[in-house]
Amino acid sequence: MSYRMTALDLTVIALEDDTYRITTSAAVEDLIKSIQHVGLINPPVLLRKQDRYIIVAGFRRIAAMQKLDYRQIPVKVMPAESLSLECIRIAITDNISQRKLDLLEISRALALLDKCMEDRERLYAEAQNLGLPGNHHLIEKIIGICRLPHLTQAGIYQNRISLNMAVELQGFDSFTGNLLTRVFMELKLNQNKQREICSHLKEIAHREKRSTQEILLSEDIPEVLADKDLDNLQKTRAVRLNLRRRRFPNLSLSEESFQRNLRKLNLGSRISLLPPEYFEGTSLKLSMSFKNETELKEQIDILNKTLTNPHLTKIFQSR
Repeated sequence: MSYRMTALDLTVIALEDDTYRITTSAAVEDLIKSIQHVGLINPPVLLRKQDRYIIVAGFRRIAAMQKLDYRQIPVKVMPAESLSLECIRIAITDNISQRKLDLLEISRALALLDKCMEDRERLYAEAQNLGLPGNHHLIEKIIGICRLPHLTQAGIYQNRISLNMAVELQGFDSFTGNLLTRVFMELKLNQNKQREICSHLKEIAHREKRSTQEILLSEDIPEVLADKDLDNLQKTRAVRLNLRRRRFPNLSLSEESFQRNLRKLNLGSRISLLPPEYFEGTSLKLSMSFKNETELKEQIDILNKTLTNPHLTKIFQSR
């Protein structure tokens, strides 16, 4: 493709038009230093649109030159008749040639391409030709990420929300996605806890035939997050426990009964009695810690006394 090299005043460039923006980072300090040291090596690529020019490639370069108080900048102008697909190819190639794209950038690139493709097979082929992921399954997971709420995208960019969780969040409305992202990021939850909360929420909404937004609001999740009297561990426990009890009402009753009777056994800190996972089995797990024979005998004495405790009988009967 032939370009027309020229210098344009910044006032004729549609700086607000993000049609072809792929880059996630808005930082330009590195570019400012480079331009100050050696000048602009690779001019931005623009396309004329009526009486203004839209940016196809070089958003950060233009932003850097703005900060350096350039009034005119050298640019490469694409032919006015250029098709949207040609512009997208230029935008993607320009970015890929400079660095490895992050998840959000790959998603934006795929979403741009998707607008010009008649079917998925063409999208897969075009993506691979441009150096984007060619795996069909991976493309389907990534392509919708750029449509997630801005807060969720920020979490992905900061590596606080994984690709798998980003895919999970695409199944929720924007309100729920935003609130879940707040929960995940503010409470610093790991992926397992994030997945657990999403799973509980979906199951509750399905069973009760209510929206996920209604479920979250009825459980006072925003209020829990805003409660200054609770630390993050307490907030995390409240959110997880509330959703778990609502999803498994019988399980929660069993858990409360077990804990109530367990306290009555007075086993002490060195003896642990655990119920079957999710109370779905019949076997209990007993563990002890001791440093010598004397401590071992003490633990055994406690256990012998426990055998006649009626609360142990209640624990066995409740399984």
